[in-house]
Amino acid sequence: MKKLFGLFLMLMFVLQFSNAQKTNELPKNKELRVIDSIEFSHKWVREKWYLLKSPKVLKIKAKNISSKNVKIKFSVDFYLNGTIRESSDTVQVCMKPGVTRSGRKNKMVFKPAELSQEEMKSESFQFEISNMEIIRMRSCKENEQN
Repeated sequence: MKKLFGLFLMLMFVLQFSNAQKTNELPKNKELRVIDSIEFSHKWVREKWYLLKSPKVLKIKAKNISSKNVKIKFSVDFYLNGTIRESSDTVQVCMKPGVTRSGRKNKMVFKPAELSQEEMKSESFQFEISNMEIIRMRSCKENEQN
């Protein structure tokens, strides 16, 4: 039974990565950008990793490369044909020096509700991190600003 379960897990792993190479990529996967001592990167991932036809969502990763605690606030704007189609809610995360935050737990996964997957794959689709606010903090406890 253990061998069967192990084979099943191995098969799922192989299918996961073989399918990732076949799908059309969304714009500029894993681009790295530094904004005021915060290093941002992103990648497009399946909303439900275990479903091959699951829609893609934008996963943002932020790393504090400064020597101070910071609280970042930002939102993501989605553009199609140069006009803004949708904005996300504002995300607020506090980070100690050297700490990286990403994923659902930190509310840093974004899925445009109004845009289809085909529209997101078009060359006229773009997204942008906007409304950026970086606040130096003494600690990452609430209301303790520097």
